[in-house]
Amino acid sequence: MRTNGALTQKNCYNLKVMMNGIETLNKDFKTLRDISNELGFSYNKVVELKRKKNKIIKGTYEPHYIIDKISEYKIVDDIDVSLSVC
Repeated sequence: MRTNGALTQKNCYNLKVMMNGIETLNKDFKTLRDISNELGFSYNKVVELKRKKNKIIKGTYEPHYIIDKISEYKIVDDIDVSLSVC
C-alpha cells in the first residue's frame, strides 16, 4: 500500500462493471481509493471486491465488479531486431 499523500502518475487498476452481461463501465484508475470514490463504496469494500473476485451468478440483477491490476510491462509486437553492420 502506498503511503498517505504519495503521488501516483500512472494508472494501476482497471475497473469493469458488468450488469446482466453488459459492460456498463470500463475505466482505469491510479489507486483503489479513486475506485472507492467513483463507486461510492468504502475503501475496505473495494479491497474486498478486488480480493474476492466475485463470481457472476445467473439470474441476479446485481452488478459484477472486476478490478484488475494493470501490468507494468507492455507487450510490444512486430519489433524489428535486424542489426545493421557498418
